[in-house]
Amino acid sequence: NNPGLLISTKVNPDGSYGRRISETQTRAQFSLFCVVAAPLLISGAVAGMSPTDLATYTNREAIAISQDPLGSQGVRLV
Repeated sequence: NNPGLLISTKVNPDGSYGRRISETQTRAQFSLFCVVAAPLLISGAVAGMSPTDLATYTNREAIAISQDPLGSQGVRLV
């Protein structure tokens, strides 16, 4: 599975953070990428990320789901 790149914040010239998507959307996108075992490639500079995005992208529990030893993606449980 390869849905593309994860979208992150960017640093504006004045030092403020510019958002392309909300923090909630960032967490949802990252969670989805982890569940479907997609490559976790970020479309931005890690040094210029907001603290919230950095915390999301370094979540060890979510990364562990993505890095399943069998390479299997998640399935829906009903």
